[in-house]
Amino acid sequence: MTALDLKNMIVSMQKSGLAPNSIKSYTITLKAFFSWCNNEDITDLNMKKYKGEETIKETYTNEELSLLLKKPNMNECSFAEYRSWVIVNFLVNSGSRAATVRNIQNRDVDLQNRVICNQA
Repeated sequence: MTALDLKNMIVSMQKSGLAPNSIKSYTITLKAFFSWCNNEDITDLNMKKYKGEETIKETYTNEELSLLLKKPNMNECSFAEYRSWVIVNFLVNSGSRAATVRNIQNRDVDLQNRVICNQA
């Protein structure tokens, strides 16, 4: 394996559409492996830390956030609208990830103590 092989590997990962953070993770692991190889006198190959382009996620404006967080009129809204409002407020107030919210089961909800505790 050569330095050119390593550069080609990174280019290949980029062309395949792999996210910059994923490429960075792979290169960190490979860099650790090369460090071990160097300590064992197997090779003297090393690679630079990968710095990919950071993607900046679009955020909501203050007006959009106000709309999302405004409680709907319970007498006029649909179940879906109310459910969406509850989910958005839960995400904002708990800092949970969307996957965590999707995995909440009835047994995880303690209404008496007003807590949600994932049992998994």
